[in-house]
Amino acid sequence: MESRYRTFAYITASIVFGLLFVIFTNGFFVYVNYPGWVGYVTLFAYGLVLVNLSYGMNQRYTKKNKFPSNVSYVMATLLVVPTLIWIYTKETALAESRMVFTLTIIFAVYLGAYYGIKTGSRKRIDYLETLREEEEDNLPEDLQRPHDDISRN
Repeated sequence: MESRYRTFAYITASIVFGLLFVIFTNGFFVYVNYPGWVGYVTLFAYGLVLVNLSYGMNQRYTKKNKFPSNVSYVMATLLVVPTLIWIYTKETALAESRMVFTLTIIFAVYLGAYYGIKTGSRKRIDYLETLREEEEDNLPEDLQRPHDDISRN
């Protein structure tokens, strides 16, 4: 039951972050078309920001989720959809490099999702191991090492 609410919250957050990303960065679309290093650096910056957003969201979701699922890839898709809708419906400055920009942000989002899932599952395993260790440490003294009483006989 709890997992459905968490999934809904994370999917909604990915849509909101995708919208915020495109609203706050649409002024920089112009720089992607610049020749030389300025265009490449801008394209790399867009990719880097989307990798970090996707990585953080998917890592946190995977760490909190009890069962592995493909919702992380849905969240990655919903993170990039507002940007794609914006650049294909509005008149943006990406006329010449729209396809390169699209492929870059899609690759960045799914790369972040992939590594976020890997890191999140690893952190979840570590978290569960520390919980088990703490559970063992919190046992009463007579239950921690019951075989000590037998060896004293």
